[in-house]
Amino acid sequence: MHSSLKILRKPLNSTLRVLSKTLLTKTWSPRCTLTEQLVENIQEINNSLAKMKLKEFKDALGDCNKAIELNPNYAKAFLRRGEIRMELGEYEEAKQDFNQAHQLDPNIGARQRIKDAEREAKKAARKDYYKILEIDKSATDDQIKKAYKKLALRWHPDKNQQDEETRV
Repeated sequence: MHSSLKILRKPLNSTLRVLSKTLLTKTWSPRCTLTEQLVENIQEINNSLAKMKLKEFKDALGDCNKAIELNPNYAKAFLRRGEIRMELGEYEEAKQDFNQAHQLDPNIGARQRIKDAEREAKKAARKDYYKILEIDKSATDDQIKKAYKKLALRWHPDKNQQDEETRV
């Protein structure tokens, strides 16, 4: 056997063993064979990764949901869905997904992600002045000043004669 094929064979065998172990824990529907289910599950999770890279997080979330529907014991799908939810700002849901992934596979590395989700949830509870000013977090001082002046003019009492209740 060619030496490069031997190198590829080891990780492939170990990956297939892990996937088989994970996927065999589900009761499969009669519409597909195990191989078809495995391929479909892998396709959905890979689609979600591609959509994540393209910043299409809503579509990626849908693909992860399909993968979890196909196999609710697939820890990687829960981990990926948690990462997507972190990007969408859904920190509590992300924490739940990371916890589920950790329960299914303690070696998947979800423990640190759980802590990250908790930290981001605390940050989200605070006021985000960048969001109020409608600017990016990487904005320069000049951009911040410009956005502040724009909002100050918009809500200035002399130019804005609305009641307090309608402003908020």
